[in-house]
Amino acid sequence: MPTQTKSHIHKIKKHLHRHGRTLVKHAKDHFIPHKGNDHHPHVLKHHMLFGYAAIVLLCKSLIIMSGLVYPKMDLQAMALSVANILSLTNQTRQAANLQPLALDAQLTASAQAKAQDMLKNQYFEHNSPSGLTPWYWIKRSGYRYIRSAENLAVHYSTAEEEQDAWMTSPSHRKNILNPEFTDTGIGLASGNFEGEETTFVVQHFGKPAPVAPSPTIIASSTVSTPTTQPITQPVDEPKPTTTTVATDKPTTTSPQANRVLAAAQDTVASLKPTPKGIIVTIKQPDAQTAKVALGKETADLAKQPDGTWQGEIKNQPIDLSASGELPLTLTLTDKENKPTSATLAMVGSTAPQGLLGDTMAQAAEPIMLGFITADNLQQTARAISLFLFIFLLLALCLNVFVKLHIQKPKVIAHTLSVIGLIAFLWIL
Repeated sequence: MPTQTKSHIHKIKKHLHRHGRTLVKHAKDHFIPHKGNDHHPHVLKHHMLFGYAAIVLLCKSLIIMSGLVYPKMDLQAMALSVANILSLTNQTRQAANLQPLALDAQLTASAQAKAQDMLKNQYFEHNSPSGLTPWYWIKRSGYRYIRSAENLAVHYSTAEEEQDAWMTSPSHRKNILNPEFTDTGIGLASGNFEGEETTFVVQHFGKPAPVAPSPTIIASSTVSTPTTQPITQPVDEPKPTTTTVATDKPTTTSPQANRVLAAAQDTVASLKPTPKGIIVTIKQPDAQTAKVALGKETADLAKQPDGTWQGEIKNQPIDLSASGELPLTLTLTDKENKPTSATLAMVGSTAPQGLLGDTMAQAAEPIMLGFITADNLQQTARAISLFLFIFLLLALCLNVFVKLHIQKPKVIAHTLSVIGLIAFLWIL
């Protein structure tokens, strides 16, 4: 090794050693009672203890002040209403050079029904505990669409708070600023959720289907005579893709078969791809047996405890993101063992990412000073108080137990008084 390099390494080691000794000396002076600091650690000096108390009192004062300031801010805020949410949504779209959304009566009905269902069944998810998707409510309202989406919010008290939270979420923002959407519907439901009075907000977006009839999917039945041709509407849903059963209203002498086919008209089939095939799940409680076929491959569906039927069609890997139709044949039998067949189809393509706004469990508090929220302020103040409490308790223990035969009662009393103050303000 060159002499010059050795010299540099030696200087670095000497420098580090000197600073290390200085650091240890300062740490000892600040925390350990010894003769050099007159057995009075610097962190427990009287002026330092007064400083700790001042910090804790300041934090408590800020919390109290925020409680007085924020209600005045709320009085000036826009109420959480359909009109205000629609106004903010369209202001946001117009600022992005997009056309405003029209308030559609059917989408409003679907959003209101979804909000009421979340309140009634105490959940906050896009899919209900019983498996109902957002598109169930939109379809039930009668709104025919080629693209749709849903945003959810809860625990907000003003329209601005709710809108700001949606705009900071990429998926919610994408729905609001989607240029394809022309219609919207907003639903509100207020009540008790998670132990507090709150309001559920649901906003549905839609691009209506053309007035011209959509492609038809004709269902055949071995026990019925069709009277009309059904019309399916394009379905735009995220994976696992769901699809409706299209069937004619039957005229049959078998009441049981008639009930099976009538129920099949509203049946939803879930298609889930696997490496070896596709899992099909249908809701058809009135059937005695169920079978599906895709091409030459068939699968018998097994009835599940929840009343659905499920089975896997092997050797049929598919791309559910591809557009077009994917025909499956559903065969049901009634209690009289009479078969009934219907054709299922996936029409259109699956929805792109972001059509479902991700879940927001809690709302943000009003903002103070441009960046501090009430919740953050309280959490920060409590964290500082807890840190000072633990810090002073450990420092006092070191001061007392390192030199048991040398104690300073005034230092101990002053430190205990500050610790007590912190504990009192924490409880208060």
